[in-house]
Amino acid sequence: DLKIVEDAESGSTVIENALEIENYAADEESKELLLAVDPSENVITFVYTAIPTSYVVKYLNQSDSAVLATEKTVNGQTIGATISESAVAIEGYTADASSKSLTLAKEGNVIIFYYTAVIKEEPIPHTGIPADSLGMLAMSVIGLGTMIRRKMR
Repeated sequence: DLKIVEDAESGSTVIENALEIENYAADEESKELLLAVDPSENVITFVYTAIPTSYVVKYLNQSDSAVLATEKTVNGQTIGATISESAVAIEGYTADASSKSLTLAKEGNVIIFYYTAVIKEEPIPHTGIPADSLGMLAMSVIGLGTMIRRKMR
């Protein structure tokens, strides 16, 4: 914003304070100026820069919140910006999403990927039958036994 001060005399000193602007910092809190005769030389300028923020990405086990991979911290980000992160591949686990987005606030910026263990189907030893087929196998054997008993009667 432009501020014009009227009725100031050349040779006098003027002090101005920086405006408070959310998420921005001024180069100085206040500045002073010795007024010149030429009004075009009587300018005080404050330079504002965005206050940086950061965010953290965590990779946790869904069942117990155990850390599965080293968390990632990203610094020097702009408040209000929207960022996206991708899940990392962790052997034996599946992430709850392939990517997640977050609009950055001044603080408390955290993205959490939750991972679920993948159950491997290993064959039953010496049979070659997948473990998830065990129930079907048991039902088949019970059914076969029932049929044999009926035929024997």
